[in-house]
Amino acid sequence: MTTKELHDYKERAFDAFCRTVIRNESADALRDLAEKSEHEIEMSMLPRQDQDALSCTDEYHLFSLVFLVGNLKISVDEPAIAHALQYLTPHKRDVLLLYYFHGETDAEIGKRMKQTESAVFRRRIAALQRLKEIMEDLNDEA
Repeated sequence: MTTKELHDYKERAFDAFCRTVIRNESADALRDLAEKSEHEIEMSMLPRQDQDALSCTDEYHLFSLVFLVGNLKISVDEPAIAHALQYLTPHKRDVLLLYYFHGETDAEIGKRMKQTESAVFRRRIAALQRLKEIMEDLNDEA
């Protein structure tokens, strides 16, 4: 066998090997697709409620006012409430922000502000009443 014949033989053998690999990979891919199609469906085929459960919507707040309570930054996205909160005394505002916007209990707020739980409760109720009055006044002015 000459060098040229050997080279041609190796080239044909490599070509045959490559074709076999490609054919086998193609068969594997088709088999995988068939298996997946047994267990998967298109998103568009799902009922609307299931599609909604699998999706989420980003919320972008055009307005946000940040209040500083100790070392916490608490954001208020509702303009009317944020504006009215500015008119409260800092102690009352802090209680409302911690309770309603940060989700702390009266006991947790009491520890933070070094007050009893009942004092925090009374301050929160008074602050809510004052906030309501402020918001009514601001609505009357508008």
